[in-house]
Amino acid sequence: MWVNLDFTAKQEFTLKTAIASSGAITTIDVYESVNDAPDSGVLMIGSEAFTFTEKNNGLKQLGGVTRAAKGTSEAAHSALDVVWWNQNDIFIYYGDASAASPDTNDHYEPIFNKATSTNTSWDYDSFGTGLGDTSLNPGSWAFTLLANTISKYTADHGTDDTNWAEIGMKTTSSFGASSARWSMHNPCGITAANFQNGEKYRTSSLWFAAIVSAPESGTWVTESSIAMPTAVTTWENWSQNETLASGAKYVGLYQVSPIINDYVEVADVTLTIDSTYIPVATLGAEQGNYSLDCVLSNSTTGEGIEIHMQMALDQTLEIDCANKTITYQADGSNQLQAMTFKGNPRRNWFNLAVGNNTWLFADVGTNGVGIDVTWEERHYQ
Repeated sequence: MWVNLDFTAKQEFTLKTAIASSGAITTIDVYESVNDAPDSGVLMIGSEAFTFTEKNNGLKQLGGVTRAAKGTSEAAHSALDVVWWNQNDIFIYYGDASAASPDTNDHYEPIFNKATSTNTSWDYDSFGTGLGDTSLNPGSWAFTLLANTISKYTADHGTDDTNWAEIGMKTTSSFGASSARWSMHNPCGITAANFQNGEKYRTSSLWFAAIVSAPESGTWVTESSIAMPTAVTTWENWSQNETLASGAKYVGLYQVSPIINDYVEVADVTLTIDSTYIPVATLGAEQGNYSLDCVLSNSTTGEGIEIHMQMALDQTLEIDCANKTITYQADGSNQLQAMTFKGNPRRNWFNLAVGNNTWLFADVGTNGVGIDVTWEERHYQ
């Protein structure tokens, strides 16, 4: 079972001031910087969840706090207890005999091998899909042309495959030094990369390829060069297991050559993810929430989305089509995983047609729903 979630690296803090076992509080003070924390959301201390709606970076303080959220109970917490940010709420829905199976969309399926991968090890037997470099599949590799003419390919010896069974590059011109890179990003950090079942091919002594890495915002560095093929116009095997530089968030396969028909490719890669920053999951208490299962559609354009999530009654869900965010206003949590497009994914959400548009809301059994819509005028006569 998989769901498409928007995770960043986990954030943990240390509680500065003890919290009593009962009684309202408005702020939570911590020792670490909260600059990278969101402006609102959910915190966990022990078994108790807290919502917050503001923060003060200078005071290292989270404010607008409400205790015993998400069905948890008030409890005592000592100074130096761990405080961690809860990024996503995932509800397992059960007990409804008439519930239909949820919609699935392979465009959002993780691209790494789910049977052989773990939270700390991503095993790649394929690297993307025929959707292209902007594929929404989590874990897809991306191709970047850096200079002149190097072509990407996704199967053996310069051919292509819909499921990107390999990642490869070949020079297609002798016009100056051409360079390009296949790369993968993980915000938690990548500590090692094991490239296996690779092949290489050269037509001159100017062939060069390497395993490279980069921090979140910084310069790419060469981790190690891949040995030049010993003979010209002959395919040779290569494999390389590299421990990456500290702080690496990107890893890549890099090629540069001024000569036509130089190749480098790889069929299997296993990445070791930095366990220090991997988000963790905690099973919470049973909730009596309402199961929202609605369709929002624009019958004028034919576009539509489905929303599936558990939420409390009399609360608000904000869908921001411009910034592509879905926010549960009760706690400020990101609920992007609740949305499914009717049809294929698309670059823009809910473009309006010129003139009148008819919007529809459908959710069997839901009553008393209020929908507010705002938009910008972008058509001029």
